[in-house]
Amino acid sequence: MINTASGRIKQLASGGTKRLPQLPDLPTIAETLPGFRVAGWNGLFAPARTPTEIVDILARDIAAIARDGAMVEKLTALGIEPVGNTAPEFMEIMRAEQKSYREAVIAAGLLKE
Repeated sequence: MINTASGRIKQLASGGTKRLPQLPDLPTIAETLPGFRVAGWNGLFAPARTPTEIVDILARDIAAIARDGAMVEKLTALGIEPVGNTAPEFMEIMRAEQKSYREAVIAAGLLKE
């Protein structure tokens, strides 16, 4: 998190879908522009054709780490919301992001259909 206590930086809003627990008075952009969402995410990828069983084991173990109390504390202190989802859930997030950014690029006239 950026320390804004000095007053040199003024935070206007966050890009997530809900307010940050660390900054409960900081509104989201979606509170002014409904539907707006820009959020960063992290993910781990396996090589193509990795057996589903292996992907599922990795996803399960990574999700357990993401939900560990000490890890949750460290990540939330950095402004990161730990999720720990399944491979299909993660794939859906990536598809939604791709669709959203594609629509923004087209709306901005940067890509012709």
